[in-house]
Amino acid sequence: MSLRRGAAVGRTLAVGLALTAALALPLRAQQQIPIGTSITGQLTQYDPVMSDQTHYKIFTFQGTAGQTVTIDLMSADFDSYLYLKDQNGNAIAHDDDSGGGRNARIIQVLPYTGMYQIVANTVGRGEVGAFTLQLRGGGEAPQMVQQPVTGGGAQQIPIGTTVQGELTAGDPTLSDGSHYKMFTFMGTAGETVQIDLMSTAFDAYLYLRNSSGQNVATDDDSGGNLNARIIRTLPYTGMYQILANTLRAGMYGPFTLEIQNAQTGGPVVTSLQPGQVTNMPSVNAIGMVGQIGLNQQVQNTLVAGGASWNNKPIHVYGYQCQPGQSAQIDILSSWDNYLIVFDPNGVEVAHDDDSGEGLNARLRFSCPTAGQYRLGVTTGLASTTPGAYTLQVQQIAGMGQVVPLPGAVTQPTPVTPPVTPTVTAPTNMIPAPGQIGQIMVGQTVQGRLEAGDQMMGSDSTYADIWQFQANAGQAIAIQLSSEDFPTYLQLLDGAGNVLQESAGHPNSGLAFTLPSAGTYQIVVNSNGRQRRTGLYVLTLR
Repeated sequence: MSLRRGAAVGRTLAVGLALTAALALPLRAQQQIPIGTSITGQLTQYDPVMSDQTHYKIFTFQGTAGQTVTIDLMSADFDSYLYLKDQNGNAIAHDDDSGGGRNARIIQVLPYTGMYQIVANTVGRGEVGAFTLQLRGGGEAPQMVQQPVTGGGAQQIPIGTTVQGELTAGDPTLSDGSHYKMFTFMGTAGETVQIDLMSTAFDAYLYLRNSSGQNVATDDDSGGNLNARIIRTLPYTGMYQILANTLRAGMYGPFTLEIQNAQTGGPVVTSLQPGQVTNMPSVNAIGMVGQIGLNQQVQNTLVAGGASWNNKPIHVYGYQCQPGQSAQIDILSSWDNYLIVFDPNGVEVAHDDDSGEGLNARLRFSCPTAGQYRLGVTTGLASTTPGAYTLQVQQIAGMGQVVPLPGAVTQPTPVTPPVTPTVTAPTNMIPAPGQIGQIMVGQTVQGRLEAGDQMMGSDSTYADIWQFQANAGQAIAIQLSSEDFPTYLQLLDGAGNVLQESAGHPNSGLAFTLPSAGTYQIVVNSNGRQRRTGLYVLTLR
């Protein structure tokens, strides 16, 4: 995954990490504002900073599920950057310049009823100055005209269309020199669309923009491999733009662009009552084969020629979930598997390829609302030969620990519960990829970032986790050094909340007084978007 911005900010670990909550910005003083408010503020050198040393202020508001809000951050003093986050600090949307000029704008349909966070931020480190923040209901198409791209005619396509095209050196370019083709379509407010850009010739990058050319959503690799996918609920009725683009300049070649209604095409699952087991032989069905619950596992065999999704065979299981219910979901097989989570409306909300051991998928997922979710088991590539697999769902308890599966609860055939992940003892030996290491105060350990490690959710860079025990009021210092990569360091409490973070070129360190007794976690990561590997030395004192 590649983000088009400087250093990673407000980084969160991928769902495969042993944490109960996504990492978030430390929550400083927060001002609550109602929808319909316009406020003025000032970013100063005394405001908290993200890992890239950009300053920010946090505001909160109460929203309602299905409500569309428009958030604008405007400043003549700095290049605005804007985040919309859930109550746990997980990013829902972010934007740089969709408000025109250097102003940021987010138009978003809220996924749940409750508290949300707005982070007023800058693009460049050290930028400060006055700003205006506007929060209003509704998502009407903005009246301001912005044409960030020039040249090239736009082809209008209806929803439900698949088109073949080719990017060439003669196509128009964005500001980074990458080529694009533009398509337009008519959409309806509240309609959810799925847009896929697929190519074997280049790394696909996809934009969904409003009628004025302002970004509504962007994506790099959510379609699997190097393909891009956007699933979005449209904020207004009218014309939208799709930009078929590449990740970098100098990429060309053929592509396939698909747009479909996510309620009537694509990953949609028909209603299944708890306890039912239904077989759908039609290739046009989504492949519902059964029901799975918390702390259960199912063994089955996926074969080609049955139901398909994105040109790959798929099995789907109903999963009844309550708000805040957290689980670790694993697929175990000898072939390259791929896991998808669909919400009760049939919209894809999470996916994973290889966060488990080897080629196995693993997700840590917390349901934002109650309802019947769907768990999809498919292949990593369309060319992958599927076969036997085990799907298991394990509850995540306190301190991020996974509850072992009871051997008696299996469906549809008994299988041996897999061995739960082990935690390495304090040692100078380098933990195996993906393992959680143990470190004690006063100890120095050596580790390695490498393939198979956990990954940061914001940019998919590798990360290691080290745990330690400490007392309330204990002052600790952490030092991280490496000759192989610039370092990035986070200190988390037992619930996965970020207490402090540090980025270095190449080394990083932090000092902190711990608020309570218990287990804490250290996240070792590389600084920047590029996935880096190599040895490091970690000291806790």
